[in-house]
Amino acid sequence: MEDIGPTLDRARRRTTRIVAVGTVLGGVGGVVLALTSDSGLAGILIVIGIACAVGGLAGAVTLALYLTGLLPELSRPLAGLDRAARRAVSRSIRTATPIPPLDGELALRGAERARALALLLPYQTAQLVLLYVGIGGPQLAQLTSDEPWQIWFSRIFVAAVAVTAVAFVAWARRRTAAARRYLLVVEPAA
Repeated sequence: MEDIGPTLDRARRRTTRIVAVGTVLGGVGGVVLALTSDSGLAGILIVIGIACAVGGLAGAVTLALYLTGLLPELSRPLAGLDRAARRAVSRSIRTATPIPPLDGELALRGAERARALALLLPYQTAQLVLLYVGIGGPQLAQLTSDEPWQIWFSRIFVAAVAVTAVAFVAWARRRTAAARRYLLVVEPAA
């Protein structure tokens, strides 16, 4: 596996800058739109919502462009394996149990897969969180609408996006921790 650390560092730095610029530009656009609002709270929610939408979507697209080129690193260790072997590798990573023999081909592929998961999964999680922020942001302004249907739709939509994001982050953190535990078990032996 090639060293993807510098590429991921570059992606993190560039995405951080793009999210910051997108949030500021979205906030400025939100201020322009908020000046047409009668309610103070609606104006604040418009600014926050548009800033979240522009910053989140810009960051998600930026990370997607970087990660698309790195996704083969996740599938390369499992290439050519049958279904049972792929399951065995995934199970061994999930339980942090090395595949015997430790110097065998399957164990080495498991270590490569765990290394790729430990590096790429946090970035994929950040991409999805930015996407959720970008999708949910525009709904914030509808929370103070005069129409009951819009208020309830926005509440349910924002709550669903937030619950989905929290559930995915928890799942991704467990998978990342499992991959790191597997590497701690396997690396000293290699």
